[in-house]
Amino acid sequence: MSDRIAGNHNDLYHIEIYFDQITQILEKADIAVQGLLMNADAGFDAQNFRKHCENKDIRLILLSISVMAQIQTRFILMSFYTIKDML
Repeated sequence: MSDRIAGNHNDLYHIEIYFDQITQILEKADIAVQGLLMNADAGFDAQNFRKHCENKDIRLILLSISVMAQIQTRFILMSFYTIKDML
């Protein structure tokens, strides 16, 4: 979706530039980004990225990896039991 980044860079290396590329693709496809909820791990927790999302009216939800894993596990289990109950 965005340009590849060569070399060893952290998660926030020019994040605003690459995030703009992604949001522009969504907007060209008539997908509004205003009011979007975006889940991200704590590695994306930077003041400039938060401000960038805020300027685009995107709600950034930052969770630690362990919390995200717990949520995903619960979702998978809930999905499994819901499908199982339907059978």
